[in-house]
Amino acid sequence: MKTTTSILSLVSFLAIGFAGVAHAGEGAARRGQVNVKAATTEAVVAGPAVIKVYSAFPGAKLFVADGDCTATAVQGTALPADRLETVTVRAGQIACVASTGERSIELLWKAQSGSPAPVAPTALVAKR
Repeated sequence: MKTTTSILSLVSFLAIGFAGVAHAGEGAARRGQVNVKAATTEAVVAGPAVIKVYSAFPGAKLFVADGDCTATAVQGTALPADRLETVTVRAGQIACVASTGERSIELLWKAQSGSPAPVAPTALVAKR
């Protein structure tokens, strides 16, 4: 009786573990974090995607650029502290974040359900 219970417990534990491993990589491309140093600009995601972005502190400006984040952020959205903003990034565009203050900014992003998985921006950003 004790052996049967131990074997069933082990099999159940392994089955749940393997089920978790089978889906481990699915959420990796659907969310992320970007650290922006003071007075710099970083790529967030490449489109097509609809993403929600969050910053715990003010001092960041979010904008969408055509292919390169080094372009001037003419039309951008100032990210207020502790608030979600939704951004649509079309194919061929990149969502970028610029630090507007004198401190670093941490930006969290997540793709909305139903939108295509965003592309890693490092593959599309030109080397500086």
